[in-house]
Amino acid sequence: MAPLSNTRVLRAKYTDGALTADNFKTETVAFEHTLQDGELLLRNLFLGLDPYIRFSFNDYGPKNSTLGQPVSGFGIAEVIGSKNDKFPVLSVVIAPSIAWEQYSVIKDTAAFQIIPDIRNPDVPPEAYLNVLGITGFTAWAALDTLAEFKKDDVVFISSAAGPVGQSLAIYAKRRGAYVIGSAGSDSKVRFLLDELHLDAAFNYRTQDTRSELARLAPQGLDAYLDLVGGETLDIALGKLKNHGHVIAIGNIGTVNGAPAYVTKNLNLIIVKALQINGFTAFEHLHRFPEFWEASKPLVLSGEIKLRDQVTQGVERAPQLFVDYLQGKFIGKAIVKVADL
Repeated sequence: MAPLSNTRVLRAKYTDGALTADNFKTETVAFEHTLQDGELLLRNLFLGLDPYIRFSFNDYGPKNSTLGQPVSGFGIAEVIGSKNDKFPVLSVVIAPSIAWEQYSVIKDTAAFQIIPDIRNPDVPPEAYLNVLGITGFTAWAALDTLAEFKKDDVVFISSAAGPVGQSLAIYAKRRGAYVIGSAGSDSKVRFLLDELHLDAAFNYRTQDTRSELARLAPQGLDAYLDLVGGETLDIALGKLKNHGHVIAIGNIGTVNGAPAYVTKNLNLIIVKALQINGFTAFEHLHRFPEFWEASKPLVLSGEIKLRDQVTQGVERAPQLFVDYLQGKFIGKAIVKVADL
């Protein structure tokens, strides 16, 4: 194979503060590789900019956080070379380890899934990073695994206009819950009410969360789906009914260098006999085929539709990710690297 030109985004600097474009380095290099047994050559198509990627810029981050190496996260790629019988050439895969570059060689495919019917014109391929990807999957799997609320129960979702928050809201509404969402701007609140049809929503930046929950749920909360942690979790513990339930899915309130918050209401877990469960989607990735079977008909019918922002060019990923962490978008931020 003739050498390819490969533009890639590298992790340049660690930080304990807010991430900036200076934490990244973008370069274009010649790319040539002879595949060994078990390896795949990928043409990367779409990259999902998910909050957990921020942790790889901490000194104590996961093992893939080496400086000078490409940033990676959930993405979609086409197999253009293969020495692995499980992944033939032209198959399209989703995986949590797709690098922010145009081309990659992969040996470890344990978490790879071939996306069925990816070329269906009724479903854009980037949907497999959003409503049919890790975003929708996280919400579906968390509720399917842990949620115990029933019809008319009062459920509060923080960061409800974010990608996972939207999915949680949709699936909670489908269960018949009375759903309250918080978001960080008036436009996001309007989106929650007008497009996702939540029962109530408020702007946590301009309205007091404690007061709003008291007003909107005077009898208390049955469940809290936590995506932010921090003070919001503390307030929710105070508003939950006896035997209420918290499903902790995210901690975006402190993910980008914000100081840690000391929770004050932990005693209420005992006093109210609350149930608190943590959830990570990475323990459930084997259920992706089940998720697609359950959710794809709802996407095709238009019953489930999520907002996203797709931006062309891998070189634009750093600033887009910084903007996403600052809450500048409604829904999922996705980088399109190449056409399918």
